[in-house]
Amino acid sequence: MSDFETVKESFERCGTSDGFYDTFYELFLSKSDEIAPFFSGTDFKKQKKLLKATITTMIRFPLDHRGTQTTLAMVAKTHSPNNYNSYNIKPELHALWLDSLCETVKKHDPDITVELEDKWRNYIQEAINTILSKY
Repeated sequence: MSDFETVKESFERCGTSDGFYDTFYELFLSKSDEIAPFFSGTDFKKQKKLLKATITTMIRFPLDHRGTQTTLAMVAKTHSPNNYNSYNIKPELHALWLDSLCETVKKHDPDITVELEDKWRNYIQEAINTILSKY
């Protein structure tokens, strides 16, 4: 099985686990006092759907650079501290986002291993690097 299939199947297992997205936001919001203000007034029902779509795109990124570039460029545009009307997300907060995601996967994928977590980190970090390169 390819790394892509392994990570994709892990994400599918997480998606069937109750509370995956709630766990993610609990962990992420607790990582830094700088994070919570970005989510004041957020409709978390919509935000969770957006998170699912973003993670799906990030997992697909190594296999589909061209197809996912547009989506990641939009994420960069809305998050970049160098873009007027963006959320002004500092680059270092992306590391906390990735840590929160991996901690969430560990809690919700019964088949998680150290090797699988490394695959998650590699896939998502590559997408994060692309987002940051567009800052």
